[in-house]
Amino acid sequence: MKFEIVIDGVRRGVEFTPQRNEASRVTFTVDGRLVEADAVQISSNAYSVLIGGRSLEVTVEEALDGLLLHANRRAFHVQIFDTRSWRRGRGA
Repeated sequence: MKFEIVIDGVRRGVEFTPQRNEASRVTFTVDGRLVEADAVQISSNAYSVLIGGRSLEVTVEEALDGLLLHANRRAFHVQIFDTRSWRRGRGA
């Protein structure tokens, strides 16, 4: 699945590839760089994420125009755009 993700105003191209054998594992490419992660939902709006040997607790809140993610005592404004729906709308 391909997405355009804007994090604090910076646009990134991201492609996710779920791992077939492990539901919590995901491989994704961010601007051509391969990243592997393991994420488990620990409550309705919180996730435990392991990326590159680093453990993070990430909480997610809905915002007016996207999401607000909290991790490592920082907040990130995130907007996610599905490139497939964008292309379909553009072609119409």
